Order: sequence, then C-alpha cells, then structure tokens
Amino acid sequence: MVSEYHRIKSPLKLVYYRGNIMASYSYEGKTFRYSLFKVEEHLFSKRMIALKESPLYDCDTVVHDIEKKVEAIDAALKEIEKKREPGETITKSAVDAFMQFSNEQAKKKVAVSKGLIDDFTIWLEDFKKQKYDEEVRKGLVPRKVHPTTKDYTSTLNLLRDFEYDNYSKPIQVADVDDAFITDLIQYCYEPRVSDEEHEYLTEGDMINKTIQKRLDCLFTFMTRFYKQVPNEVKKPKLEQGERVIIRLDREELRQLEEADIKEPDYIKCREYMLFLAFTGLRFGDFIKIDRSFYSQETNELVLTTQKTNSNCRIFLFDKAKEIGLKYDFLFRDYTNQGLNRSMKAMLKKYDLYGEPFSKSYMKQGRQVEEKPKREFISCHACRRSFISIMAECGLDVYDIMSMTGHHRVETLKYYLDIFGKSRREKYIKVNEMLK
Repeated sequence: MVSEYHRIKSPLKLVYYRGNIMASYSYEGKTFRYSLFKVEEHLFSKRMIALKESPLYDCDTVVHDIEKKVEAIDAALKEIEKKREPGETITKSAVDAFMQFSNEQAKKKVAVSKGLIDDFTIWLEDFKKQKYDEEVRKGLVPRKVHPTTKDYTSTLNLLRDFEYDNYSKPIQVADVDDAFITDLIQYCYEPRVSDEEHEYLTEGDMINKTIQKRLDCLFTFMTRFYKQVPNEVKKPKLEQGERVIIRLDREELRQLEEADIKEPDYIKCREYMLFLAFTGLRFGDFIKIDRSFYSQETNELVLTTQKTNSNCRIFLFDKAKEIGLKYDFLFRDYTNQGLNRSMKAMLKKYDLYGEPFSKSYMKQGRQVEEKPKREFISCHACRRSFISIMAECGLDVYDIMSMTGHHRVETLKYYLDIFGKSRREKYIKVNEMLK
C-alpha cells in the first residue's frame, strides 16, 4: 500500500534542514533558508516534495499554510532582488518586513474594494493571463480556456447569482463570515429558473462534491487576492458520500471486444472506446494525437497532457496498438459528448452492461441513483478502467503516473488500495492460512 503523502506546490526549492522543512533560495553562491514547518525527517519526502499524513497534525491544513507562506516568501524575495546591491546578503528580517508590508497593503486593498465580485473578476482575469503566459513559456499552443480556470469561472457565476437573489448592493469582503458561507451552501442546493427578467448563470440543485469545488475556489481566491481569509472564516468540508469507481474490468472489456457488432459507426465507436481503455488517455489528449506521437522504437505514445502539462509515455499494449495503426492514430470524428452518446446507444442496442448499478451522492442528505451500468459509462470511465486494470496487474503508482500524467500520488492511492495486486495477494495468503 502506498503511504498517504500530500504534495506541496512551491515556487521555491523545499529542503529538509535541521529538523525543519525550509524554503531555499540560492544567489551569488549563497543560500537563503526560511523555516516553514518543524517535523520529523521521515514525514517529509524529499523526492516527491510531499508531507506524510500523521496524527500529529492536520496534513491538509499544514500543506495549505506552507504553500501560502512560500508564495509570500517568493514574492518578497523577488522584490528584494530587484533592489539588492551586489554582494548584499538577504536576511530573514528583510523578508519578514516585506511580508508585513504586503499584508498591510492587502488590508488597504480590502478597504477600497468595490466588492467581492469585482475583486474576483480582476483576480480571475490575471489568473487566466498567468496560465496563458505559462503555456507560451513552455512552447505550447495556448488554450482559449485553460481547464484550471473553469471552476473559478463557475464560482464567480455562482456569486453573481447569489448576489442578485440576496443582496441589494454589491457583496463586500466584510460580508463574508460563517453565516455568509452557510447561506451560500444552502443557495447551491436550491434550483433556479430563469425568466424574461433575469437569466441565471448557474442551475443550482448542486451535489456536495460540486459545492466543495466552489468553496475551494472561493477560499483560494480570497487567500491569494487579500492575503487572508475575511473574518477568519474556516472553509467547511462537506460530506461527499461513498466513492464509487465506475469502470469496466477485464472480463467486461472482453465482452465488448467479442460482441457481434455490425454497424460501421458502432464498430468505430467500440474501437475508440477500447483504445481509451487500453491507453488511459483523457478525451482532450485522445483527439489531439496523430501518428507523430507514436514512437515505433519504444512502442509508446509520447505526449504532454493538455490538463496537467505532464510529460507522458504510454506503452502501447497490442490491442491498443492494433487500433491505433488502423486509424493512423487519428481520432477526430467525435466530440466528448458525441462519443459518450454513441457509447450508450451502442451498449444499449447490444445489451451490454445492463445489470443494475447504484450510485450514491450527497446533497442535503444521501441520494441514490440506480440505472443500468451502461448509463454511467463514459470516456472518463474508460480512463478509470485503464488505471484500475494497471493496478490489478501489479504496476505501482509511479508506473501508472508516468502514463496517466497525474501529479498527486494520493489521487491514485485509492485505486491501489482497491485494485492493487499486493493487497489481493495478501488476502489470498491469509485465506489459505485460515483454511
């Protein structure tokens, strides 16, 4: 089983030094270090730059605090570097002084703010530009809408609807308190109906998982823009319900392969679906590839993922290779929604995966949705199928990450816990001992 580590995102190098996780910055042959968190060495992974879960602290909170502090230190160092004379030493007191000044400036910014939504709009436009510039620096073709910004846009739209229905004037930063957050959560549960007078930007009737994303975006914006959370509000954690991985196992994929499908369109749909399930590609990367992404020498697809900008090398198993060569690695016939619809129609026509399947989720209480399993199958379910099958076949988390482009070990840990070969082998061994 893979240990639960939480990666720390940092613009500065993080090192372990004298009992502390420290931000490290090198200049003119010197090293400036700033203590971030005191912890035992075995709880910090130098290779992954990650903190291990421990009963000694709340890992999520500590990682958040470290990331927030490092961001402030990095900003201070950049400003100090602009004014530093050659040979002049960077001191902790100078960095602390700059961070204190920044906090005071942030408070002034709040005082002259036109309102939360205006501030969010300004910050989001700057965030979009940052993402655009990052892709240009990496030599990528910048996307019109970067995936990272979508949830922030949805959160901003939610706040606009919330303001329209609940406030007679712009929401101010000072309005954001525990009662505000409680009311906002309740508003997310409520459905909305547009009319001639007002067109809502959100539909409401959200599940807890979606609401949690909106809260995460709101708190991230406030922390980054104001350098603090108003009124020391704590972000609530909503109950998510039981996590269910909707996937196809090896036997189910074999059923799909052996189905006597006649129609050319459905044959293509099946082969696209199998290619996704044997490569783990996200749909955005699937439609982007062509023959140039295939390395015949290593029998791999080599690409930079669209969502995470990760360099991936996906070994092509024979079934995927056969399909890829058939279509010359060009899969441009469908949109994501179009392929999902075709999958469901094909599976229904040939009566595949028709057994009842229950999926539970949380709103204000537990909700259960039961449908034939095929109704839950999508392009992303094919990606989950790939990850779970790789875990069943004994690949470790880093093998899988090299092919899927995941950045966080903990994202894949659940798959390893459920489907990993080592755990099943232990259970089988214990079962033999109990006979």
